[in-house]
Amino acid sequence: MKDTLLVDTRSENTPKLKNIVEAVNEKNEKKDNARVGFARFDILKYEDHIMFGMWNPQPLVNLQVKDLENLFWVNGLNRFHDKNLIPIVVNKVWLKNGTYSKTSDTGQSLPELKFTDKIPKDWKVKVASGQHHVAALKQWLEQRQSELMGVKAKLEKLMSQDAQTLDCMDLDLMNNVKKKERDELEGIIAYNRSWIVALYDEGKSIQIFLSTIHSVQIRCILDLHEMHVQNYNFSSSFICTNHNDLCFA
Repeated sequence: MKDTLLVDTRSENTPKLKNIVEAVNEKNEKKDNARVGFARFDILKYEDHIMFGMWNPQPLVNLQVKDLENLFWVNGLNRFHDKNLIPIVVNKVWLKNGTYSKTSDTGQSLPELKFTDKIPKDWKVKVASGQHHVAALKQWLEQRQSELMGVKAKLEKLMSQDAQTLDCMDLDLMNNVKKKERDELEGIIAYNRSWIVALYDEGKSIQIFLSTIHSVQIRCILDLHEMHVQNYNFSSSFICTNHNDLCFA
């Protein structure tokens, strides 16, 4: 009769899990050494200068983009939350001092990333993940832009009328509703293009490190799933809960 808890195979998995933890810790150390800091980055302003797909070959899935856009409408953008950060691999000499922070816990107070005059005109930065977030943000902002145009059209129509012909409700609509909606939407469009990014120095063998992440992550997930089936008690604290980060945290 087979042991439903797979007791006979437990001893074989303990060394494997230990090796995985050691590999994860080693990669975490490399990641921490390569990380320059965190910043706010206008991801849409510099859209033509970012490169996706070098380490994550997943194509853009429209359904996933739409799901994220719907989440933005329901829960807000959460663009400065660690779980949504976008990792960027960049030449460190391009980064202007004082425009990035060593920690990410300052949220909206993160400095806005700026570049030095050493950056070439045709510069590109490599982005390890986040293309679905960027696409969803772009669509979300396009909808807000369309909404703003509608509000402006209604406001202009009210303002074009003779003040003598406007009743109290129209005046209230113009001064306390439509102008407020216009100002709010203009603020959203102006300031919600920035996103939290983690900056990694491409000069610290980060490319070699990144090229092995995908297979290690899959191996780890599979092994932990196997351990779960065997009713093991293990700590998963070393698993990265931030799927946009470079590896495990």
